[in-house]
Amino acid sequence: MSTPKIYVREIFYPGHLLMTQGEVGVCAYVIERGKVEVFTNTSESGKTVLAELGPGSIVGEMAIITQEPRSASAVVVEESVLVRVTADDFADGLKTADGNFQALVRVLIERLRHANNFARTAAILTAAHMGNASIDSLEHDIKNTVKLVENKIAVDKRQAFRAEVFPIVKTLLNVLRKYS
Repeated sequence: MSTPKIYVREIFYPGHLLMTQGEVGVCAYVIERGKVEVFTNTSESGKTVLAELGPGSIVGEMAIITQEPRSASAVVVEESVLVRVTADDFADGLKTADGNFQALVRVLIERLRHANNFARTAAILTAAHMGNASIDSLEHDIKNTVKLVENKIAVDKRQAFRAEVFPIVKTLLNVLRKYS
């Protein structure tokens, strides 16, 4: 029987920058208490808040799972207790899982990569359309792009794809409507 992993709990105070967009991610945090704001910075629009996360949420997982640079920044907005989970912790946990669970995690990671790439593509489309077309026109173009991608996915996986993509698209369009 292996010894259970002991994770590091840390206290952070308002204003502490946990992670920066574009950096290599070495850890994620599980929020036990407090709040963390996730945001992106672009030269065109400045700061865009993507989410405010509270207890039970995880922040920074994308970078340790996909091994890609962080897609957003995160700052502590109220005193918080966070549990640090490193990329090595994640990899070690995956190694000890059975083969079926490992396969499931590999599929989820691949879907996460696709969703993240889709979100980046949507952001590029958004930047290209701003000033040239209405949000409604952009929504039409994004939905058509989703349909094109969906047609390249196996039929039995399309519902799962829609379930992952449509909330992202809805959130993106809501943010655009808010600031347009």
